[in-house]
Amino acid sequence: MAKKTIKIDFRYYWGHFNPEDNIITNLLKKDYNVIIDQDNPDYVFYSTYDKKRPVNSKTFGGIGRFIERRFPNFYRVLRDVYYFRRERWKMPVIKGDFVKIFFTVENAIPDMDKCDWAFTNEFDEIIKNPRHMRISNYTFYSVKDPKVLIKGKNYDPEKILREKKKFCVFICSNDVNFRNNFFKELCKYKKVESWGKVLNNMGQGIPKDYEKEKGKKSKKETRRYLPEGFLEQYKFIIAFENASHVGYTSDRKIEPMMANCIPIYWGNPLIHWEFNTKSFVNYHEFESEVKKNVPKIFFEIPFADWFAKRYVERKTFKRVIKRIKELDQNDRLYIEMLKQPWYNNNKPSKYLDKELIRKRLKEIIESPRQIS
Repeated sequence: MAKKTIKIDFRYYWGHFNPEDNIITNLLKKDYNVIIDQDNPDYVFYSTYDKKRPVNSKTFGGIGRFIERRFPNFYRVLRDVYYFRRERWKMPVIKGDFVKIFFTVENAIPDMDKCDWAFTNEFDEIIKNPRHMRISNYTFYSVKDPKVLIKGKNYDPEKILREKKKFCVFICSNDVNFRNNFFKELCKYKKVESWGKVLNNMGQGIPKDYEKEKGKKSKKETRRYLPEGFLEQYKFIIAFENASHVGYTSDRKIEPMMANCIPIYWGNPLIHWEFNTKSFVNYHEFESEVKKNVPKIFFEIPFADWFAKRYVERKTFKRVIKRIKELDQNDRLYIEMLKQPWYNNNKPSKYLDKELIRKRLKEIIESPRQIS
């Protein structure tokens, strides 16, 4: 039986996004004859990369570029306040005679009144809308097969520890004061090797491997990887996201786990919904304990809230670093953490089940078209 033909389009995605090869198109092709049609699509998947970009030197204009050049530290504060502390991305509003499907891997909240369907980082348990489904950032990028993170019978934590020769690594290209401050505090204990653009203390950038199509140039999606074996040599990695947002878990958390490098994680406060927090250092657990000792009213009073947050930050840094020291100085504790499964109960989260995404896509295509 011939497959049904559908016409789709992708809008507001990043420059190297390939509409012919991505999780949505590939799943749709299993059940339909898919045509990419920019002029007359029946279904449009759209993301957040419209002309209204987050605050950066370009959108600040000439004044912003002057501040960035002459007062870099002050500019980093501006970025921290306006770029990372607020919601980083917004859902664009698009118009047209087609089904609108908001699909993003950024930390943007969907407006279900302005789209027909949505796939985002948000948890379904929080959105509580039958037309929404969670697709996490790492599902799109890192986890092609959820089973790769299941620790089997042959998993040997003692051998893994013996092969680790270095303490901790830090790889970042975006300046985030909070993340930078933690790096500096941890460096007071031992040198943390920074290979990225931010706070680089290695004198060079990390070598990169690229996955490329053989032969002629192709629009096929490419992905940058760390050299094989690079993360495996480190006991820890500072895996802080660019911003903290419920549900937003990027490959910063996942790629270290694939290399048996314990993440020191900050970002998604509900990370425990998907991963076993006994298997890594979870900043949010320590932060929650510190906050219990600070009256909530201090976080609600102007100016006082700033001091309360700084207090919580300093105290949490100390507790997290104390835990890292314990793990670093005690092989038994480190091995016990390595033994812990990455997943809760060593089973992948339902959000990694691509068949559920495929089922939802079929529901979208087969549902009567009701254009919003």
